[in-house]
Amino acid sequence: MALTLGPNWLFVWIGVGICAVGGLLALAFDIFSDVIVDAPRQIPVQEHHSPFEHRSISS
Repeated sequence: MALTLGPNWLFVWIGVGICAVGGLLALAFDIFSDVIVDAPRQIPVQEHHSPFEHRSISS
């Protein structure tokens, strides 16, 4: 926003600083440690026909 309205370099560097502090806080609090990576689920494929699907009726 600061680049498009000016550019207002003070606000650009404040934004960069906020992003850097956020990244450091993310590392400090280890925010990705609670992510659980499961094996892919094997769901059987079921045939589904939409009411809007056009099927040709041959006789």
